[in-house]
Amino acid sequence: MRRIESIDRFLFRPPEKAQHSAQLWHTAFSVLNALQSALLLFLITRICGDDQAGIFSLSFSVAYLMIMIGNYGVRNYQATDVHLRFGFREYLIHRVAACVLMAMASVGYVLIRGYEPDKAMAVLLCCLLKLTESVENVYHGEYQRVNRLDVASKIGTIRFILCMIVFAIVLVITHDMLASLVAINIAAAVVLAVSLAYTCPRIAVTRSPEAEDWKRIFIVCLPLFLASFFNIYICNASKYALDIYSTEAIQGYYGMLFMPVFVINLISNCIYGPFLVRLAGYWNEGTMKPLQRFVRNQILAILGICAAVTLFGWFPGIQLLSWFFGRDLTEFRLPFAILLIGGGMTALVDFMNNIMTVIRKQKVLVWIYGVCAVAALILTNILVKEGGISGAAWAYTVILLIQAIIMTAYVVIILRKRAKTE
Repeated sequence: MRRIESIDRFLFRPPEKAQHSAQLWHTAFSVLNALQSALLLFLITRICGDDQAGIFSLSFSVAYLMIMIGNYGVRNYQATDVHLRFGFREYLIHRVAACVLMAMASVGYVLIRGYEPDKAMAVLLCCLLKLTESVENVYHGEYQRVNRLDVASKIGTIRFILCMIVFAIVLVITHDMLASLVAINIAAAVVLAVSLAYTCPRIAVTRSPEAEDWKRIFIVCLPLFLASFFNIYICNASKYALDIYSTEAIQGYYGMLFMPVFVINLISNCIYGPFLVRLAGYWNEGTMKPLQRFVRNQILAILGICAAVTLFGWFPGIQLLSWFFGRDLTEFRLPFAILLIGGGMTALVDFMNNIMTVIRKQKVLVWIYGVCAVAALILTNILVKEGGISGAAWAYTVILLIQAIIMTAYVVIILRKRAKTE
């Protein structure tokens, strides 16, 4: 009994303390989630070598693309669905259907690419891990909607830590990447099942007053899905191109350089993530000054973080990265700096994506992401074929820079127009 009471006190803070707890634990969970691929890549590089690291880097990139099908862009819509257009039952059924589509797409991708058995298995196991996270995500979205983001972040953090420990132990013992991926999948499923079984009965999920058909979520969130899918493709197009035009070892080196790129987005998301529901309230109530101020400050914060991280990366950062992976990466100093600038643009794009979701401009997102995805498909293959890692870095950053400028300009214009009418 005392143990249960202690767990309850840890997970379920009083409502008046939940916001501070949510910010703290959301930051911890976001940091760990963003570092997941980097930590796994580190372990595989150190223990299994460059070729296995290259296979893993590609596999996780494919898995990130596939989870966009599973998540279907619904999380932020669900968390900011303050008018209860859909209840949790509808979101959950939709997520199950989306995960089935994700599994089918993952198998189809491997068959079309014609990978050798070991590589195909690595891709599928990484996709399966992300499928488990997709199921977790719909529960976390509901917890956030009822102002229990702190609970979602705590159980997510616990799952991540336990799974990483299992992966590391199995990899050290077996020196087998596939066996370790199997182990982390089993651990993720078990921890998720236990954590949800414990927390769900203690959280009152929402029900829509007039529940709509769950299939309508596919229609309502189609623009968000397309935007998120195109976004991940744009971010990882350079890796897919290297899979065609380069070796697995080069793919591994690029994965090492690419690892810190999302640090800026991570820091940025930690700042604004817990405030999405409040920002949705500002927009729905027509309270534009706080919303405009938040957006302006966040843009400045992202640009400042981008400059600081890029400068750090140019001087001591590349040496630290070389030491971390046990490989001499100093010859890639310029591509690394270019990638970090691209990381800043990625953070800006992701923030604008969230703001456009809050103000319900999803359809515009599709056009922006769609055009940039086509540009990435053409430009990335050309530059990677000619320039290898340097070409991949330039392609990534140029596309994200163009996209960031377009989205920022659009959001600023929309907010100014709404402010004039209030």
